[in-house]
Amino acid sequence: MHLAGGTHEVAYLTVPQGEFDCWRNTYKCRRNIICSDGSVMPVGTYSLGEDGTSRSQGNDPDDISSWNPDRASFYLARLNRQILTQFATMALVLAFPIYGAIKLAELALMRLMAVSTE
Repeated sequence: MHLAGGTHEVAYLTVPQGEFDCWRNTYKCRRNIICSDGSVMPVGTYSLGEDGTSRSQGNDPDDISSWNPDRASFYLARLNRQILTQFATMALVLAFPIYGAIKLAELALMRLMAVSTE
């Protein structure tokens, strides 16, 4: 790793080439990170997230960092919305054919019952 710039308070590092997140962005590293509990991490790694940019050196809502694992909730919430939308769409698409099949089965059963009583 090598220094990639920054201020005297925080020095930024880059991960060697070839290390990519799932959006094909290189991971970034930071030194001397102050965590929410007040502790200091000497080095942390973060992903720029889906948009490929970070305005806060790893603290954007879509950035995933080693010092704030709760950031993944940004993507989990979106994934949950997508799953719910897909489920609702599937339910609507399947509702009419299933309803039709039930009605056909009821009609066939009623005809069978009518024939057997004759």
